[in-house]
Amino acid sequence: RRLKIPYIANITGLGTAVENKGILQKVTTFLYKRAFKNIDVVFFQNNENKKFFEERKLSKGKHLLLPGSGVNLILYRHSEMAKEKTTKFIFISRLMKEKGFEFYLESAKYFKEKYKEYVEFHILGSMEENYKEVLKDLEAKNIVTYHGRVDNVSDYLKDTHCIVHPTYYPEGMSNVLLEAAATGRAIITTNRSGTKEIVDDGINGFLVEIKQQDQLNEAVERFIKLPFNEKKKMGIAGRKKVEQEFDRNIVVDAYLREIKNILNWKGVLKLKITVVGTGYVGLSNAVLLSQHNEVYALDVVKEKVDLINKRVSPIKDAEITEFFNTKKLNLTATLNKEEAYKDAKYVVIATPTDYDPEKNFFDTSSVD
Repeated sequence: RRLKIPYIANITGLGTAVENKGILQKVTTFLYKRAFKNIDVVFFQNNENKKFFEERKLSKGKHLLLPGSGVNLILYRHSEMAKEKTTKFIFISRLMKEKGFEFYLESAKYFKEKYKEYVEFHILGSMEENYKEVLKDLEAKNIVTYHGRVDNVSDYLKDTHCIVHPTYYPEGMSNVLLEAAATGRAIITTNRSGTKEIVDDGINGFLVEIKQQDQLNEAVERFIKLPFNEKKKMGIAGRKKVEQEFDRNIVVDAYLREIKNILNWKGVLKLKITVVGTGYVGLSNAVLLSQHNEVYALDVVKEKVDLINKRVSPIKDAEITEFFNTKKLNLTATLNKEEAYKDAKYVVIATPTDYDPEKNFFDTSSVD
């Protein structure tokens, strides 16, 4: 801001620190207002977050709505739903209370007792709260199957019929629901921002109110009792919905359109742009921008830097790999801050800001 460099932000979810009233909300909103004083564009992933900013006048820049981060329709292809006697449900998230994990466990216990081997309840995700003993006991009783944290989420989605996500956490837009819908799986989730946008109730899934165990159980049982063709129909409807509304290309085009507007695009070939952080967001932006700019990707992990310079993607993504193999990119990855920042006209910060459930805030130390 001090260097008068144009900048764009994407609000991927405000979190409990902002949603819940109190001193923490006041401090956080003050910091947003200060940081976004001269921002050019703020993207939001749901209307509630956008409304929150506008009502409090937290930024003066253009406010635009995105369909979340979008979903990679090439990586998450439609997979034929398997016709079998057992209805398989899956929960994919960090295992934390606010994600509705305990409600999912209660449903699993109730329906395993009622339907025995005719239902299965699977769980994927890193354990962020002390559920180790609980899961050990439920697995021993054959109530749930815990697969831990996995990278190949799509493989597990293909082997299920419905994803259950009873969250009451302030989501931006739930990526896992987008991925499930793209795979052709039905959705049961809560009627709140970040999840309700992905479900047409009764068409590609069911919506329930937050923290309502009875409603959740009713939705799960309703799905169990559906004829297989109706379950399959829901999955197909979900795929069509994300193709029309949540294709990642919609998000990419929105970014590029606003970058073009800011830069006036005429002199863009002469610009040096530095992207800090080569996770999915950072590397995607670096690859796209390096088609028409000199781009430096700064990271602290030598293995990632070496792979990028060899045009090998350090993350599993079909589109990045395709760009590396087929496009002429002016992209250099480096560990050297001086090299990266020298003469850079624009800097894109894309470092991790993971949520810390114990401290109840996002860790922004890498940005600071």
